[in-house]
Amino acid sequence: MSRPESAPSLVTSAPEITAPPAFWPTGNVWVSLPEIDLTDGSVASLGVLLERAAGLVQAHGGPDGLLRPAVAIDGEPVPIEPRWSRDGDWVPHLRQQAGDITIDAWYLAPHGERGAAFRLRLRNGGPATVRAELGWTGGWAGCGVAHLRVKPLEGQLTVRDDQWTGSRVVTLSAGLPVVALGLQAGNGVSLGALPPAGTAAAGWQALRAGDIPASEELTADIYIGAAPEPDGAAVTALHLRRRGFDALLASTLDWLAARSLPSPAELSSRVNANLFFNYFFAQGDCLDTGTSVLMTSRSPHYYVCAAFWSRDAYCWTFPALLLTDPGRARDLLVASLAAAGDRAADHALYLNGTPLYPGFELDQAAAPVVAVWRYVRATGDRSVLAELPVLRALRRLPDVVAPWRHPDWELYGTFLLPTDDPTDFPYVTTGNALLACAFEAAAALAETSAADLGLDPGSLRARADSIRAELTARLVTAGPHGPMWAWACDAAGRHEVRDEPPLGLRTLPYWGLCDNCDPVQVATRRWLTDGYRHHYPGAFGGAGAPHFPHPSGFDLANRLLDGDDSLGDPLAALAATPMDQGLACESWDADTGVVRTGAGMASMAGLLAWTAWARLTGHRRWDQPIRR
Repeated sequence: MSRPESAPSLVTSAPEITAPPAFWPTGNVWVSLPEIDLTDGSVASLGVLLERAAGLVQAHGGPDGLLRPAVAIDGEPVPIEPRWSRDGDWVPHLRQQAGDITIDAWYLAPHGERGAAFRLRLRNGGPATVRAELGWTGGWAGCGVAHLRVKPLEGQLTVRDDQWTGSRVVTLSAGLPVVALGLQAGNGVSLGALPPAGTAAAGWQALRAGDIPASEELTADIYIGAAPEPDGAAVTALHLRRRGFDALLASTLDWLAARSLPSPAELSSRVNANLFFNYFFAQGDCLDTGTSVLMTSRSPHYYVCAAFWSRDAYCWTFPALLLTDPGRARDLLVASLAAAGDRAADHALYLNGTPLYPGFELDQAAAPVVAVWRYVRATGDRSVLAELPVLRALRRLPDVVAPWRHPDWELYGTFLLPTDDPTDFPYVTTGNALLACAFEAAAALAETSAADLGLDPGSLRARADSIRAELTARLVTAGPHGPMWAWACDAAGRHEVRDEPPLGLRTLPYWGLCDNCDPVQVATRRWLTDGYRHHYPGAFGGAGAPHFPHPSGFDLANRLLDGDDSLGDPLAALAATPMDQGLACESWDADTGVVRTGAGMASMAGLLAWTAWARLTGHRRWDQPIRR
């Protein structure tokens, strides 16, 4: 049977996007620049993670943005009308032709540094010398703090020139300093006078004027250091200037090149831009404590940004981290399990691991144990099992799910579905398939560990086998193409026929419940494309859900995993779908491919990057290693 849609008051549907954002993000683990305006090159905001704020704190620019490139040639201002590329598939690079002058700008968050650097360059391709003025203007006008959504952060903005370091420092204080930015101007750039006290924005002009002979160039560099207080910001900006823009860019591009995933030419930029968007926006380090945290996204354009979901972190982001940087993946695994503790199965947590949005989710209970297994399987590093947060996550799985066990069957219920909405059919097929993998993973880790993990491998494997047997016996239903998988059942065994792509029925072969050729799975796939009412045909068609009634990134990822080409090559679809300016989003318009829900979704970027890698390399099951 199919149940009616949940009452609207109980469902938190994804907000529809009618005007897609025209921004590119960039950043590093310390600083995020989520809103580089593609129309004029301005930088709207800069974000940092603060553990004491339990979220993301953002400096918002004024009318000219936080920073805006400014160019005048022979006294005439040049409107910025840029074309864009990504150096190293991550560093935004603006280019514009203005007569004989080529304008370039780079927006760099140097890897490993607590700040950002910006270069504006004019190159004279004409025969005569020209007079030019170039540089950066802008100001810090306000501040916000994000946990799911962005809220205003009240405080006092002050700006001063620090004589010791030569930095201009802007600080937000609320009693104690909250966050500060230091500015340094390089290679002949001069900072304008301090703004008058009491002005609405703590602004700046960083400009350079000069003659550019034929075939020569002029550059204007600015460096921004971030810290929880003004002295740290001032000296960090000075440090960045000492390193210099060229060295910062070269070291960052080297880091990116070493971690890019090999892909066919038509896919390479798309896959790697999403890989790096996931790396730098679905995790980061807190500026005040250095604590490493996982999150949905550091972009304010994602409608539930700067919060922790276990499923998003461990099933979508973590495999991509293993491909990008296994050492960082280990650090984040241990730190996030320490923060979440026994709350990992809760719907959503603040970045410090305290409860944010209550509600038990079965998939989120299983996800951490699968992540531990994936890490060990990919790296061979069993020392992680000696970490107390990891050991506790393995040991507590049976107790966490025990209250949700059916009275008579080896099936486990959930309060919220993979789309985070409530259900009257709690025994979800895919959630139980994932739980069986978690029990099997815990058993395998116990069997191969040199130390006693306090687990009974035999009992865990028996539970995994029993779950799969119960699913096969109780969750197969009649379908238009023969017996097929039901989405879920209730305590009486009544079936619900639907799907939710975030943990969709297409993933069952990946979780080891069946194989792609199993007749039940084949019938299920056929129904998903010609019978499921949330399949949306179109040039960029695919499956969605009531939560997001459009083709989704989840469905595309699932098709990458299950090898189904009935809707066309999913790799070609990944390369062609516009999404959110080429980056992953929750769902898109079936006819245009442009984002409709979930812009700035960094965890989805990880899911699409690693499932593309899986398709290209033949990775077909959860227990195969995720490594290059």
